[in-house]
Amino acid sequence: MDFMNASGRNKMITGLEKSIELFNEVEDILNPITMTVAAKYGLTEEVIANIQKQALEDAKTDL
Repeated sequence: MDFMNASGRNKMITGLEKSIELFNEVEDILNPITMTVAAKYGLTEEVIANIQKQALEDAKTDL
């Protein structure tokens, strides 16, 4: 693929958009399975949200 021209870049963007769609579809399939297993071990959506919040705060202070 030639990234030096608009046509090549557009092909790359199209390919990346298709990859995003695929990853989102896979995520939609896997999330219910993984969340069910995680909840059995106490890893609820609330706990995950707190972990994400803390990671974001840590990242802001790590610059």
